[in-house]
Amino acid sequence: ARGLVFMTILKVGFMLTGRVGTGLVMSKMPDGSWSAPCAIGVSGVGWGFQVGTELSDVILILNTQNAVDAFTSESQIAIGSQLGVSVGPIGRSAGTDLHIGKEGASAAFSYAHSKGLFMGISLEASGIFCRPDVNRCFYGHDVKPSTLLSSAYPKPLGAEPLYRALSEVLAEAKRSTGYDEVCVGGSAI
Repeated sequence: ARGLVFMTILKVGFMLTGRVGTGLVMSKMPDGSWSAPCAIGVSGVGWGFQVGTELSDVILILNTQNAVDAFTSESQIAIGSQLGVSVGPIGRSAGTDLHIGKEGASAAFSYAHSKGLFMGISLEASGIFCRPDVNRCFYGHDVKPSTLLSSAYPKPLGAEPLYRALSEVLAEAKRSTGYDEVCVGGSAI
């Protein structure tokens, strides 16, 4: 993976759904370390054979530099498909997305853990945007997404628990599989 996106998204509807959420994006540096996180938000709609309400923790795997570059724009559009089922605290969904931003277009894979009461298959359209207010609060000043997702910005101490968690997950995967990379949805992290 060249980058990861972590989001929490609320989705509600019948046939036509609305979704809103927040999260962060990080890019992987050439030395294998992770960039400073950049806060993002998401809102959108979906259409298909679907019904219910769910709250999902989503991970997007950005498997190319073009996918990461799409997140350096202030905003972008994501179009994709999703299949998901949630019953109570147990739910899973998987999807593919095409992200289009000022810096270009690229595909990404997503995987989610969900809870709620929801079932469906749908086409989704979302706007993903930078949250400069959250970045300003966290970093203490205005900073562009392109700066955060490059090696130009120092790693913030406040993100150390996230860096540590990623290192632990990847180290455990390496121990259990014997491979240097973990595959999620066909993409190596």
